[in-house]
Amino acid sequence: EEAERRAVEDARATLLRGLRLRFQRLDADWARFQQSWSWAEATGVGVASLISALAPERVMLGGGLMEALGEVMLPVIQKTAKANVLPGSIEGIRIGQTKLGGDGAIYGAAVLARDMARARD
Repeated sequence: EEAERRAVEDARATLLRGLRLRFQRLDADWARFQQSWSWAEATGVGVASLISALAPERVMLGGGLMEALGEVMLPVIQKTAKANVLPGSIEGIRIGQTKLGGDGAIYGAAVLARDMARARD
């Protein structure tokens, strides 16, 4: 009987440790989600400012954070940008995610340099 009682107590302690670790991970995941949401909203406000000032045809977002969390962040960025842009200035402007990831800026700089060199010729 003593062995059974110890086995049950050990199993209970193991289960409680596992649950505690699981809840700690959930808390950490929730904190990361909230932080990502905050970053997405701040990015949306920045995108709205760029659209209002520059009136681009499109705004493409890339980099490591967008690669990792783009599916979650992009809709928040789009919604926040639309809510904060000057009236009428977002019509027809596409806000999207690059497919080049962190290398997008390098490719963009290369294309810009090529286009500028061609314009001089």
